Amino acid sequence: MQSISRELQGISETKAANTALDYKHLCSEAINEMRDKNSYNFLICVDGSELGDLVLNNILNLRKKNDFLTVFHATKNDDKVENFDFKSTAVKSKIETHLIATLLPKYYTLCWRARDVYDDGSMQSVRDAVIQLLTEYRIYKYTHSLAYSDNSNEVFTLPTTKQPDFLVLGHLGRKGLSKHNNELTTLGSTADITLKSAHIPCILMKKPVTTTSKFYSIAVDNSDLSKAGLDILLTLVKPRDKLRVIHVFDTNSLTDENLNILKDYYNNELNNFGPSDAEVVVITKINDNEVMTDLICNWVEENSPDYFAITPKAREGNDLSSLTASIITRAPCNIILCKQ
Repeated sequence: MQSISRELQGISETKAANTALDYKHLCSEAINEMRDKNSYNFLICVDGSELGDLVLNNILNLRKKNDFLTVFHATKNDDKVENFDFKSTAVKSKIETHLIATLLPKYYTLCWRARDVYDDGSMQSVRDAVIQLLTEYRIYKYTHSLAYSDNSNEVFTLPTTKQPDFLVLGHLGRKGLSKHNNELTTLGSTADITLKSAHIPCILMKKPVTTTSKFYSIAVDNSDLSKAGLDILLTLVKPRDKLRVIHVFDTNSLTDENLNILKDYYNNELNNFGPSDAEVVVITKINDNEVMTDLICNWVEENSPDYFAITPKAREGNDLSSLTASIITRAPCNIILCKQ
């Protein structure tokens, strides 16, 4: 298992990648399959912290009646954990108590996994443990095998054979760049690396959402990529929720006629599939000095949505685009990331 953990970035050597062609194909296929589902599996990462509690509470508030929760915790030896609240047994007890009081057992499962210890004494990082689980789901999806390869004697155990539809992580709200293992990151290292590797939509939780009806928003343009992003967001939106579809109109790159075509498309989608309180909002870029990120983040700050969705291009292992990274770090709300 140690070698598998060390070489997770070489996923192209696994049967999963050989079958799935490439990373972009994986992301697109995951989203296409979601359109045919009536319920979803949320893979939720918790760690015993207040942020982990926020993640779980928000998902319990967000989930629909038949949605499934897979709660994941990467553990280490409790004897080496000083804070009792972070010991794996304490985390498990707290999570189980909360879920038993909230959901029927058929709607959730717990996945407590010990992090690998390598020959040099170092321990597998949490981010690699998350990526490893996602990799194993990939392999099982395309091969229905629990072995890492045809020639491997190493097998794995999945908490459920239900493929995860969303990966849910907490985000500490770090501003700007930080350095981890000589790499600049815009998020904490776990969220940053995991987001680059995940082939399913991700939800980054920053703030609690306690209201029954929620306020969703999404940035769109006229691309097929963006239209697919709205499809994914609509799988989460309930009839009593509020939805705003945001488009930044740049008069230098889009004509009034094209803008009207864009508005007609999204208004039609909202009329057919959106909640009753839904509309398209156009933000006009007045001059070249205005930055799209500033316009979007200013709108978020003024309107206070609970969730803001963006649809970046799928590029495994590469940095998030500057627009995506900036919105993730600056927008004062939870973020839904729909790679396509």
